Amino acid sequence: MFRTMMYLQWQSSRWAVLGLAGVAATLPVLASQFPLSAYGNGAQGAQWLLDWVGMTAAAFPAVAAIAGGLLALLAWTWDHEENHVYALTLPVSRSRYALLRGGVGVIFAMVPVLAVGVTSLVATASIDVPVGLKAYPLALTGRFALAVLVSFGAFFAIGSGTRKTTYITLGVLLASTLLLLVALPMLSSLLGLPFDRMVTDAARVLPDWPTPFRVFVGNWMLIDV
Repeated sequence: MFRTMMYLQWQSSRWAVLGLAGVAATLPVLASQFPLSAYGNGAQGAQWLLDWVGMTAAAFPAVAAIAGGLLALLAWTWDHEENHVYALTLPVSRSRYALLRGGVGVIFAMVPVLAVGVTSLVATASIDVPVGLKAYPLALTGRFALAVLVSFGAFFAIGSGTRKTTYITLGVLLASTLLLLVALPMLSSLLGLPFDRMVTDAARVLPDWPTPFRVFVGNWMLIDV
């Protein structure tokens, strides 16, 4: 049954898996390919390299969140197409069926992680890191993997319901995000209320809460001191 499940999910998510792996593979290359020869390996070159790596670091958690979320939703494609009738025809419990779906999805979600790991090792080995700086390909890969799993778990739970429930939940999340980013600052300026300060304070405090989503904030530097 596991092989059958893997085959079905591969049919529905193969292009997403391959595309996400390709995007993930370019991130370490982009972060490390700084023209050090133009600035030298001294203090100035090291500072420019750190600035460059810092600018590209935000792409890693973004791609991890997209990869985990998209592959988690695609894991339920066949169930949404058949209104979950397929699961009811199998001689297994709902919990075991969900475990099989999730297990196969996690395997596919590790493909972009593997792409990040391989290209991180190759990219950092192909450049001369300035004195005082170190490359962290394995640490970054581990953080990327954890972020993918957190995103996968959250969206896998969202996608486990009916298609209508999934759309409503995603719509509420999107609307809430837009409200925080757009509507509240506008209301703050129109009404003179400190909504923008509230959002700023929340953005500063929430990442410090002990939740799994803390993995998306913090240091995502491939090369650092």
